[in-house]
Amino acid sequence: IQLHKSFGFLLLGLIILRIAWRLGNQAPALPPSVGTLERRAAPLAHFALYAFQVALPLSGWALVSVSTLEIPTMPFNLFVMPNLPLTESDASESFWTSAHWYLAYAGIALVALHIAAALRHHFLLRDAVLTRIITPSSSGE
Repeated sequence: IQLHKSFGFLLLGLIILRIAWRLGNQAPALPPSVGTLERRAAPLAHFALYAFQVALPLSGWALVSVSTLEIPTMPFNLFVMPNLPLTESDASESFWTSAHWYLAYAGIALVALHIAAALRHHFLLRDAVLTRIITPSSSGE
């Protein structure tokens, strides 16, 4: 379980860096072939992906913080991560266990939909959306 928590904290740190980078850099323009509905849906889908990537590790951190087992969290056995200032209780632990579980499965569904949409653009619509996703660009385009 320590390894699970370690990677959760690592991913939380990486997504915070990714969000900071994203706030300072403009997203590449969508190809002209992308319709109005998809242009409106894309930012919402990306926001949902970012929100999931923050919410999932935070729910895990909340879970270990309220656990009555009081097992210390030691990311990669380097240091003890302090708990969030939440009240320990069986009811809170049950809530955060469910929240973490549901967020994980909702995130899997969200990522699957995102992959399906990217593959649809690449193989059915044959536009440059997938190329835009996987090709680094120094100009932000």
